[in-house]
Amino acid sequence: MLGDFVEAKERAAISVAHRSARHNISETALSEVNKRIVAEGTKLHDKDLALQMDQSAGASWEASVVPYVGEIPFALAGQGPQAAIKVALAMNRSADTTAYVLIEEPENHLSHTSLTQLIARIEALAGNRQVFITTHSSYVLNRLGLDKLRLLHAGTPTTFSDISADTVLYFKRLSGFDTLRIVLADKLVLAEGPSDEMFFERAFRDKHGKTPIEAGIDVLSMAGVSLARALELSAALDRQVAGIRDNDGKQPSHWEGKVAAYLQPGKRQLFIGDPADGRTLEPQLIHANGDATLRALLPITDDTKTTLDWMTGHKTDAALKIAESKTSITFPDYLMKAIEFVE
Repeated sequence: MLGDFVEAKERAAISVAHRSARHNISETALSEVNKRIVAEGTKLHDKDLALQMDQSAGASWEASVVPYVGEIPFALAGQGPQAAIKVALAMNRSADTTAYVLIEEPENHLSHTSLTQLIARIEALAGNRQVFITTHSSYVLNRLGLDKLRLLHAGTPTTFSDISADTVLYFKRLSGFDTLRIVLADKLVLAEGPSDEMFFERAFRDKHGKTPIEAGIDVLSMAGVSLARALELSAALDRQVAGIRDNDGKQPSHWEGKVAAYLQPGKRQLFIGDPADGRTLEPQLIHANGDATLRALLPITDDTKTTLDWMTGHKTDAALKIAESKTSITFPDYLMKAIEFVE
């Protein structure tokens, strides 16, 4: 591909210079070596032996000149940079003669930064051509737009044309979010935060003796991503989903009403604690287990702080300590109902 940049006159000049260089090496650097070989040659053969640079057609300059990436030979540059350069060269080379571009898993062997640069380059070089990309990367999926996704299963394509433009743009801006876990999961639990995720997994493990993922259930922490956006994508896929969130002092019906368009009994449901037992997961756990039980599991050194204050100020630390403890824990009723739902 790079050879296409070499013009005919330059190709001839390079060929002459290459032949001259090979001849000079034979006449200079190899000269003394050949004298010693000739002196000892009668022991090896009845005719003189010598070393010469290859002058055959197979030793043309094209076989000797190699591409470089920066200061590194192309062959040693790593598979990621090699693939990225090949994609860009191929798209640029055929820009005027092709209507389609097919690219398989551009994320292979690339860091996140390099992948970002490659996707931008693909978009810039696409022109008026239609580009087909197969990928296992959520970044590629989000960046190109969920509305462009075609999910193939058992020979049947699923499209995402019903997803709102706002949600498509939302995931483009949050391109690092692992959208493919929602797309590919058989059964899915959307947890409001990492604490909810850890407690759900502990409750499931206590009940079944194995983690949710071992049972084919993917538990995904939303980590600030809108639960409504994830439910919209799940509804477009007709995916079974259990959503877990805090009540924040409001009745569960208040939160269910906000995403009613994406919920379906027995298919997609929200699981929210009773406001009478606390606004968030932490007071819900204290209500279910008692203050003394949980305080004994936590590294609380400040006696002036209540268990609830410490857990609220150290949400993930508290969740990790409790989730990893050997102590038997009683989990809030709404978490157990979520487990029953996804079973």
